Amino acid sequence: MGDSFDCVTDDDGHPYFEGPEKLLEVWFKPAASLDGSSSSVTTRGPDATKPDSRWGLRTVDRKVWEEMLDLVHCQILNSVSNDYLDSFVLSESSMFVWNTKLILKTCGTTTLLLALDRLIEIAKSVGLPEIENLFFSRRNFSQPERQLGPHKNFADEVKVLDQHCDDGSAYVLGKLNGEHWYLYMTEKPEKKEGLAPDATLEILMSDLDQEAMKPFYKQHSTDSRAASVNSGIANLFPEAQLDDFLFDPLGYSVNGILDGGYFTIHVTPQSSCSYASFETNILLPSYTELIEKVVNVFKPGRATISVFSNDPVTSIHSRMEGWDLEGYEKQEKTFYQFEVYNLSFMSQVKSDRKAAQKQLTSKPTEL
Repeated sequence: MGDSFDCVTDDDGHPYFEGPEKLLEVWFKPAASLDGSSSSVTTRGPDATKPDSRWGLRTVDRKVWEEMLDLVHCQILNSVSNDYLDSFVLSESSMFVWNTKLILKTCGTTTLLLALDRLIEIAKSVGLPEIENLFFSRRNFSQPERQLGPHKNFADEVKVLDQHCDDGSAYVLGKLNGEHWYLYMTEKPEKKEGLAPDATLEILMSDLDQEAMKPFYKQHSTDSRAASVNSGIANLFPEAQLDDFLFDPLGYSVNGILDGGYFTIHVTPQSSCSYASFETNILLPSYTELIEKVVNVFKPGRATISVFSNDPVTSIHSRMEGWDLEGYEKQEKTFYQFEVYNLSFMSQVKSDRKAAQKQLTSKPTEL
């Protein structure tokens, strides 16, 4: 976000911003001496790290993170912490840091993967010598030709990731001539036993209702807290610790942390390229009510819902019960089964806009 709002314009001269984020999640294998036990994938899950135990990545100085983020072309705006993790609101999205895990999510024309080498160096410096698991994903871009570095197409992104992962796999999920999702992941199928439940819900929304977007403009909200309250975002997880930011003149980001879990929202409100994303790893028996609340905040013309979950919780979400949104028509509903993790994926379009919908067409440079 930040300065990128007026960096480029669309064909009609309206401010344009590429809202869909690039998402990198890296789990590192700790040295036994750091946490008093040998590394095991069984410690995975948002609440696996004991509270009041700060080691590994959480001992890294903020200045070191800032230097790493310079490679991505984004800056830290705010930060909050609890006993489990550190949360950073960035000029272009968010970063979350646990003892052995980091999530970096950046939008616009940021160069996220250019930070991977430096991240690995930082991890080694705090006793985390090896990548245990890595996930990279993003939605297709509206204007991929504007991207920088390896992000002009997925093939170049895969080349960068393959340099660090011997067992990585790359996938394209969804319609190539419509909205689709790129995924790169590593898995350890030989260690499936004893996995802690782990799931990530993501809702990607576009063609947002402009009346619902008013709280995300400086002229309508006095500050970031007002934007959170007036939009209804503050009520999604009332017990969470919020760190929100309202950009000038428009745009909004918030990170919420709740024990070892997080949620994050990023909003590009302008009509020429309206987009909002919601993501959380907070485990719930069902995501139906939460999905309805999030969609009601933004009232999108199009919405893509996905849950990426491991075996202990996949059965809860694989049927996607209750995901059919009132007033929307289903475009695609798919379940992907991998070695350890599985993906439930559904895309929907608002019924009264379907006739006028212009499908996002993938450009050749995306592959």
